[in-house]
Amino acid sequence: MTGFRQLPDDAATEWTETIRRIHQSGVRMVVSVTGGGAGLLGRLLEVPGGSRSLLEARVPYSPVALTEWLGRAPEQACSRATALGMAAVAERRARHLDAGLPVDSTDCPFWLGVAGTSALVSDRPKKGDHRCHLAVHSSRASHAVSVTLAKGLRDRGEEERLVADLLLSLVADQLGIEPPCIELREGADLYDERRVEADPWERELLEESRGVVWRLGGQPAQSEPPVPIRGVFPGSFNPAHAGHRQRSEEHTSEL
Repeated sequence: MTGFRQLPDDAATEWTETIRRIHQSGVRMVVSVTGGGAGLLGRLLEVPGGSRSLLEARVPYSPVALTEWLGRAPEQACSRATALGMAAVAERRARHLDAGLPVDSTDCPFWLGVAGTSALVSDRPKKGDHRCHLAVHSSRASHAVSVTLAKGLRDRGEEERLVADLLLSLVADQLGIEPPCIELREGADLYDERRVEADPWERELLEESRGVVWRLGGQPAQSEPPVPIRGVFPGSFNPAHAGHRQRSEEHTSEL
């Protein structure tokens, strides 16, 4: 048979051990990506053991699909806020899919939402920047990375591989695994990273070892209400609007 040749190993092989350790960590994750980054799924599944760590993957590519995934229309599809929202939904989805099932390792008893929204090389020129906003969310922390890519330095495949590398690096970091180094173009690519650690009591709430946590007026979480509670005003307040702020001010003035 003709027409086949042995392909050389590419940079993806450097990640094999990292991905193997992700699979063995005991983490259960759901991945959601749009605009780019779907190569992450192939990378995870080409290393044996993917069923241990990956519960589900979604690619909400159309505006309708993205709105359905988030539960509301995003202000901007490719933004850090959208990536963080997608990761939070993915983490909740992981908990739902994994409900009641034991984890493989007591070293990592938590669920992880992994998300990315990108604007990469297309079949038509883009007026805006080539960029990606990537995030992971768990009971431990929320970690987001945004990269503005220099135009013209990479083709679509190269940009896709970079996004997949960055997502793998975020997952590994959340698990305490050291990933391979990722090289960005100095002076050309713009990189921004933000990480927020969970409050210890809020983490216990998310991990269901605590039933309730009280927070009043932006003050640190408390295990008991600081003042007698006359009522509970339900809602996520995300996004917060003028009515939420007014009610908060009225409540504070009443105390």
